[in-house]
Amino acid sequence: DAWLCNDQSRATALHLFSASQLDRVATAALPLGVSAQAKEYLNALLTGSLDLLNRDRSKAKDTLWELELWQMLSRFGMHATLEEPDIVVSFDSARVGIACKKFYSENNVSKVLSQAIAQFESDFDFGIVAVNLDDLTPASTILKAASLDQMSELISQHNYSFIQRHERHLRKYLVPGRAIAALVSTSVIADVPTTKTRFFNSRQSTIWNIPGLSKQKEQQMKNFFLAVNAAHV
Repeated sequence: DAWLCNDQSRATALHLFSASQLDRVATAALPLGVSAQAKEYLNALLTGSLDLLNRDRSKAKDTLWELELWQMLSRFGMHATLEEPDIVVSFDSARVGIACKKFYSENNVSKVLSQAIAQFESDFDFGIVAVNLDDLTPASTILKAASLDQMSELISQHNYSFIQRHERHLRKYLVPGRAIAALVSTSVIADVPTTKTRFFNSRQSTIWNIPGLSKQKEQQMKNFFLAVNAAHV
């Protein structure tokens, strides 16, 4: 009401950040449309905290990550569907199973990766582990950056640091070819005072894989990478 009435004295930063979070949720959930599947996911979004600035573990935030990745892959031009293990991407006749995992701490990284692999290993020849690190950033804070480039670099570095700290765990599950890649992603609210639009929901994602996959798996990794890369060129 304050914004519609141009009464900025009643509009606080908290309102702004709440609206920013609502935008993320709506962008991810609205494409579900009206269906039994939509009801299932919307109910899950109501299970536990959906405050993206706190660090409470919840099914709601786990579900949001699945929906956000589903929409992100769809925007990249991939044929992505919400089905077991969490998301399935189809390239011609091949189907790639994607298991989505959200980290709230770094205490059990190996166990979580093992659970992700188990979600698709028996039913899919090709699988990807999609890791979300939003809740490993400081609680109740936003990222302040001097430029858009610095903003992107800081978030990317958060991904790379996680990969470096847990490379041995990633190698344990990727070296045998049990997964063709890991996708590591972080989204934050960012403040860039030098830009016209000062506040952003900003995401950076990193794809990590090990050379030496079988020919078939290497082709599916190439298909996935090319689809992501084409969307950013």
